[in-house]
Amino acid sequence: MPRIRTCATSAPTAPSLDATLELAVRDGYAKVTVEGITQAAGVGKQTIYRWWPSKAAVILEALNDRTGPFSGVPDTGDITVEKLSKPVA
Repeated sequence: MPRIRTCATSAPTAPSLDATLELAVRDGYAKVTVEGITQAAGVGKQTIYRWWPSKAAVILEALNDRTGPFSGVPDTGDITVEKLSKPVA
């Protein structure tokens, strides 16, 4: 089972998240690699995989770290209402 982190800014995760977001913005998701993240962040591949199971997980956490998790549509139990709802700010 993957380990759940309690702090997004724990060392060495902050440099890794910053580097990941920079690469994703510059190169796009498809061109980002774990190897590229490790080089840009100055960490080893083992460090990345210790904290995240995949490239997608690193990118998602980098986005959440910068913007906060998405919570735009409340879960009302009625998909029709949720589909028509405006995102909550």
